[in-house]
Amino acid sequence: MLCFDASRLAPNGGDWHHLLALCGLVKVRVIDLDGVYDPCLPNDRPLPGMKGSISEFEVGVIRAGMIDAAQTKTRRGELRISVPIGYIWHRDTGLDLDPDIRLQQVIWLVFERFRFGPSSRKTAMTS
Repeated sequence: MLCFDASRLAPNGGDWHHLLALCGLVKVRVIDLDGVYDPCLPNDRPLPGMKGSISEFEVGVIRAGMIDAAQTKTRRGELRISVPIGYIWHRDTGLDLDPDIRLQQVIWLVFERFRFGPSSRKTAMTS
């Protein structure tokens, strides 16, 4: 298996170790920029395993930093979240419909049709 960074192939440590075990069962070598690893060999298993654990740790650190940044923006009153199409964010009044009348009509039409077909699929089918 050839990849740029092998430790990024799985979202967490458990999946990464499971992937290495599967590679060992079918005798697939893991190749990345740092080297070639044969999961069948006991000496080649620790390094990819540690790389996967370090990768998982890095993701946790990045996630914590993003949460801290969002909380800081919230305290300063600068956090802005995306609003659905057809809506706009006013600093004073909050969420409001877009001033474009045609867009408002389409939004109300979707809500009206949803009342008669109470599922997204049925609403889309009545178009």
